Amino acid sequence: MDDQSENSEEGEREEYDFLRRAHTFAAEGQHIEAIENYTLAIRANPEFASAYYHRAVSHSKMGRFRDVLEDCAKAIKHDGEYAEAYELRAQAHEKFGMAKEADEDRKTAKKLEGSQ
Repeated sequence: MDDQSENSEEGEREEYDFLRRAHTFAAEGQHIEAIENYTLAIRANPEFASAYYHRAVSHSKMGRFRDVLEDCAKAIKHDGEYAEAYELRAQAHEKFGMAKEADEDRKTAKKLEGSQ
């Protein structure tokens, strides 16, 4: 195995280690620690849609809806078929009175859920 492949696999393991740790913190209601670990997973892989989505969930639990919008947008950018991210973003849009955007995201989420 060459150095580049070995480094790539090590980075992938690292991002999933951070993700698992973050999930544990989130399940225990420790959202600050969860957010920190989701952020570390994202640093290990800046295209890690699942980490952005789950960080958005923790932000949502803390009432940080602007951060929810940002992280859901990033999750969707990296995985355009992430129905849960569209649904969570719709909920955040509603918190800001953005009914049109919420409706659009909800329609997209339903369409994606129907195609799976």
